[in-house]
Amino acid sequence: MHTLHFVLFVDYDSRRVLVPAPSSSSPPPGSIPIHDVRADCLQPISLPPARPAPHLRLRRVPPPPDAPPGRVGGNPQHISHPVPAAPVRPPGRPPDYLGQYTGDYEGAAWNAQGYFMAKVAGHAAKRQYVQQLILRRDFVILSEAHVTEGTRLAYTDLPGTSSWWSSGTAARAGVGIIVKNTFLERFQAQEPTWVVHEGGRLASLRLTGKEGALDLIACYLPTGVARSLRSDAELACPCTPHLPDALPAILRAQREALCRRLPALLRPAVARTILAGDFNFVSQPCDR
Repeated sequence: MHTLHFVLFVDYDSRRVLVPAPSSSSPPPGSIPIHDVRADCLQPISLPPARPAPHLRLRRVPPPPDAPPGRVGGNPQHISHPVPAAPVRPPGRPPDYLGQYTGDYEGAAWNAQGYFMAKVAGHAAKRQYVQQLILRRDFVILSEAHVTEGTRLAYTDLPGTSSWWSSGTAARAGVGIIVKNTFLERFQAQEPTWVVHEGGRLASLRLTGKEGALDLIACYLPTGVARSLRSDAELACPCTPHLPDALPAILRAQREALCRRLPALLRPAVARTILAGDFNFVSQPCDR
């Protein structure tokens, strides 16, 4: 029994198929390899003409959600309507708050006990000590400075520093904050704001920069339980509705009234707050 073998050749140039033709002189099919077919035994078979390829049209697809407007291949309406420019901040408008200050800082607090004392030698010694404190720090918060309006105006800042003061009397209270100018350069977004909450007792310095906002609060609470020297304070108390801003006559009540103001000065959602000073009380007798 003999097995028939057929071999097809496709001529892509002339678009025809060639098949071997039977011949008496050809050897038996089983003796010819599949890949060895004689070219003179091939007969062309015509194929139908090829159909033209379909014409593909370019389709414009919408851009993905994260594609910027006007991107190539995007929706035409994005190209015709560009994104408007950011509004220009009006002059004098404070910058948007960036949250708490995240940079590095180092400060100190000192009860100066008369930083603005009348004796020249004493003031020079205290001034030199503050200069040593701020040498490797960014700011110093002073309490019991005994600063008055006259001494504040006549004061000369330490080299490379700026200072803010809240006047008390020549023998009582007075707070201030001294800051290095190199540290202030981190807060260029807005001018420093000095807020006096209670003259000579409680004041805060608010700084705003690209690294966030920082509040420095200096306080000096009344000491002792003696009665106040102010006669108009005799009528005031923490719950007096007709004198809401006046401190009580008793110094202990004054201290308690100032303590009630401190929580309102803390702004954790807006700025990092550093509160320092002399509180002149302890919460427990064993703390003395």
